Amino acid sequence: MTWFGQGILYKGAPFSHARSVTLALLPDPPDAKSLFGQLEISGDDGRGEISKFSVPGWLRSEKEGVVQITTWLGASVEWKADPAEKRTVDFKPSDGKDAVSSIRKLRESKDKEARDKLMETLPASGGFTGQFEPRMLSAPEGLLAAWLYLKGDKSSAATLLFPLLDELDDDRWAFQIVRDLVAKHCHHAMLNDFSYRRDYAKTIRMAKHLSQPLFDGFEYQLRAKELAAQLEQRTDDFKTLILPSAEDWKKTAIALPREKQVEFLASRLRLLNCFQFSQPGNVDYRDEQHATAGRPRGDGTEEGKPAVVINPYNELRALKLQPSDLITLAPFLKDDNFLPTYSYWRTFHPDRTLHRANWLVAKLINAAALHTLVDLDDWQDLPTAERGQRLEAVLSWANEMSGKSASEIIKSNMAKAGNEREWFQAAGEAARLKEAVLLPDLLAGGEKYPEKKVEIAEICFYVGSPDAAPSARFWIKLGDPKLKCYAALILARHGTSEDKQNALAVLKAIMAAPWEEEPLDAIGPMLLLNDPQVTEIACSILRRPEFQWGYHDWIAHQLFLSKHPAALTAMLDALANGEGGKERTGEWQGQEVKRKLTRGDEAAAALEGFRKDYDFPEYAPDGERAAARMAFGEWLKQQHALLIAAKPTPDLETRQWRASKFQIDPP
Repeated sequence: MTWFGQGILYKGAPFSHARSVTLALLPDPPDAKSLFGQLEISGDDGRGEISKFSVPGWLRSEKEGVVQITTWLGASVEWKADPAEKRTVDFKPSDGKDAVSSIRKLRESKDKEARDKLMETLPASGGFTGQFEPRMLSAPEGLLAAWLYLKGDKSSAATLLFPLLDELDDDRWAFQIVRDLVAKHCHHAMLNDFSYRRDYAKTIRMAKHLSQPLFDGFEYQLRAKELAAQLEQRTDDFKTLILPSAEDWKKTAIALPREKQVEFLASRLRLLNCFQFSQPGNVDYRDEQHATAGRPRGDGTEEGKPAVVINPYNELRALKLQPSDLITLAPFLKDDNFLPTYSYWRTFHPDRTLHRANWLVAKLINAAALHTLVDLDDWQDLPTAERGQRLEAVLSWANEMSGKSASEIIKSNMAKAGNEREWFQAAGEAARLKEAVLLPDLLAGGEKYPEKKVEIAEICFYVGSPDAAPSARFWIKLGDPKLKCYAALILARHGTSEDKQNALAVLKAIMAAPWEEEPLDAIGPMLLLNDPQVTEIACSILRRPEFQWGYHDWIAHQLFLSKHPAALTAMLDALANGEGGKERTGEWQGQEVKRKLTRGDEAAAALEGFRKDYDFPEYAPDGERAAARMAFGEWLKQQHALLIAAKPTPDLETRQWRASKFQIDPP
């Protein structure tokens, strides 16, 4: 059995037609007369030098400096010459024989360097994408072989493909491998057209392409079919159904009753266009929204920035939805529409998550309910009747809880909790909202879940009720360091003078304990007390020999912002530390140099982030580094004085880190 064998059927067609079937995987397939070759691009790399790279593929058009090709990976790309950017674009055709020879030479070599070069040549992003692709066959090999066969060069096609087929246990795997590799590029193009460009016509074209029987078995085919069907019904998106400006929404909202405001905003959740900016990472539904398509770049001050419009998710959150609002919002759980928003683990990994409108609806419902009232994990697999039952359950809860206060809702949630996870979720809401009235219910949890004393003590600390002091006097005598820490913090805030002295002694012991997680974990809650004595103990961590300025700089930053002189003194001492560190190699004034950096240099390099638009000259000569450390220390003194005097500190980075999962997000 071979790729070009006779007598085998694929979708009812003789497998001898595999060449055309394989090329049909491409949205813009080449024909026998298409030119194959290298698209060579050169341009300014931004550093005054010319960078060059090439993309193999088939020429589709070349007009007025714009070249379109179908790459041998299966992607459709376009490059335009630009004199201003010193960019040139030139397509150089070849008959494909050189490519075949080069690939086979790399394939047959036993040399590791050659194998690495093969990995860099065939996958889209070299080894990054290659690690997630089959190594026995690549899309370039399958597509090039099919095209060579189509244009009559059967010898080259066989030279390229037959050795690969001989390594497969089943020849049919060859088509499946190429299918999935090409489909991956089509799928990514579909998502980019949808999210980055809001080009529904191109999105539908690619989605329908992936919906063909050729792609049966591709993991995202069902998504493509559903998206195509949705977008054909969403012709009003970003046309008549739009997101208004903040000013226009304010005028509209005034004229609408609350339930109509909720309805207006919920019906536009499907327009939410968010982008992922880091990897690994995720999208943030709270992102600023724009009237026109495109991922925002730069600092937002560039000319031509698109007009800002409202974010309907943010506007719904700003309404501080109550149980009664869920009567209007809950029906939108049926809104399965995809958002022009997707996320991923890494760009070089094939997986992509395309978000749905009802995911936002569920988040809003659960936030209003102060617990997980609705879970959409299996929603797409549910029959219509069961979806209806879940919707009715939300409406029933909303009617029951309408008019109830947050503490009443949380109390009910705790009472109805079916398991430990649900109870602690409700208790966490009590801590987040600082519902001191619920302290008796929280302490009752200590009896119900005796093995969870640490979690109970933590929640009681964040609730902030003085009535927790008696329990804290018991907890502080127990052995767990985290339990003792939260007990000490409760007593430092609410206890007697004797309680506080005992608490301070416990906190000192924790900060001096073996270097595990406890000292680091205690910093955030200790600073929340805003107690000078407690903060001074927290600052002692800066003098621990295990403290790594480069790794723990975020802790040092928050301690500095506490305004306590102990933090400033510890940092000045660290900058003055002349002990030798490791010899390192770096660049200074365009030359590679070796410097034996001091501990003070390491501290200065770590603390440079305190100062906006500043870089410590880490690889300068010894004298210059010493002067820079001294100058940086003087700057720290000035900033500390400004903080104490409550004066502006425009040069100081003042971002706060989230000290606890129970903190309420700032408005």
